[in-house]
Amino acid sequence: MIRLLVTNGCSCAVGKEMERPERDGWPVVLAESLGVELVNLARNGSSNRRITRTLVEQLPTVIQQSGYAPEEILTLVSWSETSRHEHYVGKKRSLRRFNVGDRFHDGWQRIGSWRVREGHRASIAFYDHLWNDDGQLASQFLDWVMMDALLRDTGVHPRYNFAFPIPRELPASAVAAAEQLSQARTFGGIPPRPGTCFLEMPSEYERGPGGHSLEEGHRWFAGQLRAWLQNDQTLQLPSRETGDEPRNGKGAGASGDLVV
Repeated sequence: MIRLLVTNGCSCAVGKEMERPERDGWPVVLAESLGVELVNLARNGSSNRRITRTLVEQLPTVIQQSGYAPEEILTLVSWSETSRHEHYVGKKRSLRRFNVGDRFHDGWQRIGSWRVREGHRASIAFYDHLWNDDGQLASQFLDWVMMDALLRDTGVHPRYNFAFPIPRELPASAVAAAEQLSQARTFGGIPPRPGTCFLEMPSEYERGPGGHSLEEGHRWFAGQLRAWLQNDQTLQLPSRETGDEPRNGKGAGASGDLVV
């Protein structure tokens, strides 16, 4: 039986621009609707490399602190924009906007197009000298293949969705890795079908000034994911109708006392 949902992603999974993301973000709404606890590892501006790195780094701690067996844990990664990346500079030069000791960011700096406008030299150098659309997507898929194998070997149940759309026709450099991945474990498939990415939700849902979807959009996306997961016969999900509660007695959707 699934008892814990572990999500990871970028601002789309954080709930940026919402008044109460800790209540209305899609990971919270989804966990509540499934009747499970939640640990959300998502952070604003995350690259797919950061998502991969932090899930690999933090999952053992999550398993240990939660008290749940790996087979009781469902991981759900929401892939970010492929143009983003990160690089390690050491703790002394890490971004000061994050708290010292933050295990998600200590020593790591984000690379993104928005940082080019800020004059961030590493981002400028990356896009000027290292960036390639096809190569970046191929690198993401290679990371994905290796992480997915690790997650399955650990015993958890890995699932995936896309926050940002990717090319409908995969570049040749990404095909070999993509063929190693499960279509069934990815919401919308690989590449995702039109309308299944978070940012492709119906236009009637309100967005904030920065373009992030707000409460109604998050509820809609959580509903789409819930229907997809409940249709997955390989997952044993608790039924709220039966009054099935998380084993440690905490309310569904709460992150409890986990420190990650």
